[in-house]
Amino acid sequence: MRKYVFKKAWKRAVMAAMDAVGSALFYFYKMVRKKGKSKRILVVRLDQLGDMIQALPFFSELRRQNSGYEIHALCVKDCAFLLKNNPDVDAVHEMSRSWFYPERKRSAKELEETAAKLRKLEFEKAYDLRGDIRNINYLVRINAGSIYGYGCAGGGFMLDKEYPYDRDMHEIDKNLRLLNSKAPDTLRMDFYCSQADIDAAAGIINKNAAQQARRIIVHPFTRAASKMWGLEKFNALIQRIADAGNTKVFVVGGKDDVRLAGKIRFSENVINCIGELPLGVTIALIKQCGIFVGNDSGPQYFAAYSGLKTCVIYGYTVNYKRWMPKIPAVNMADISVPVECGPCEKSVCDNKAGHKCMELITVDMVWDRIKGWF
Repeated sequence: MRKYVFKKAWKRAVMAAMDAVGSALFYFYKMVRKKGKSKRILVVRLDQLGDMIQALPFFSELRRQNSGYEIHALCVKDCAFLLKNNPDVDAVHEMSRSWFYPERKRSAKELEETAAKLRKLEFEKAYDLRGDIRNINYLVRINAGSIYGYGCAGGGFMLDKEYPYDRDMHEIDKNLRLLNSKAPDTLRMDFYCSQADIDAAAGIINKNAAQQARRIIVHPFTRAASKMWGLEKFNALIQRIADAGNTKVFVVGGKDDVRLAGKIRFSENVINCIGELPLGVTIALIKQCGIFVGNDSGPQYFAAYSGLKTCVIYGYTVNYKRWMPKIPAVNMADISVPVECGPCEKSVCDNKAGHKCMELITVDMVWDRIKGWF
């Protein structure tokens, strides 16, 4: 099993050299290193919404194993709502940006102010779920006590306990491995929605005369262009769904997706919710529907773990089984066609022969997988 996750051999060699030098220097630093001793635990998860959802079972197990400890989380503001009403998390520390959001300019001031605040809390234990040298270094800087994590992207020498990294392990189990635990094969998660969010979602359903209809959520967007199936194909699929009879399709998306809304063909039975709903209302609307169809993006998890029948068009940019929701197979339609250029792990397809992993997935192929749900 390869220690480092980098595909290119030269990157693995450079990181191995950096770790060797860092290990020698850190040996002396450990002699004078300050370490927190209060009964507090910090969990770092500074990446995307889907990553945080996959981390929720970790917090439950952490609480079970650490009675009497305060459990804190450090995350970006986009994900904080998932933890603020979570009984397994006592405090949430937010940052407006991190190194996992390249489109946002990082703020050295915010990093330092957050570090100063966290340093005062003197955490006895800390966990980096990502396996990232920047996260690990940040935990050292705030004087976290025992630090647990993966050295798969460098920095393992700064960990008090480094766990073996299995790249193909499901992300939920990868997180739980740091607690010597494992998730069951199927899970259900409860995503908090305020009563106002629930009422707003019900209002949308009533406004569109969908109370007695079969309600479908379609999310045809995603952050990475390489994971886009194509809006024309979604239009064709949406039409088949709408033609199934007594069906209302709610097309959801964020404010960044509004520019693409004009490419979707809306009608009385295909309702435009793109960029119009706060995230809490979107989640509440998802929970009041029965089927979800979309690209590989965060909303799939709200649907799948809330009990909806879920179809995700994954393509072949990653080993998607690492990320696929842990739900009963009868409720999951995962669509992927292996191609020789994948898994490429690229955010933009640069294959001159075309976007093969998405082009090979036809409307008929997707419809055949889900038509039994109608």
